[in-house]
Amino acid sequence: PGSDGKIAEYSIELTSPNLLMRRGWRPGTMKAGDKVTVVLNPLRDGTPGGRIVSVTTPDGKVLTER
Repeated sequence: PGSDGKIAEYSIELTSPNLLMRRGWRPGTMKAGDKVTVVLNPLRDGTPGGRIVSVTTPDGKVLTER
């Protein structure tokens, strides 16, 4: 939720599935509803979204995409 309490939807980009697998991403790494922390490079036009830099899963594992 944002500072106003409303849920915000973000459009995000990642690299190819092959490269993600090499970085430790697996199909079961995250489930729908998991609370994760995402660090991303924002879009230039200010709309909600960007390219993911890293994701921290509920168990504390940090996944990068590069």
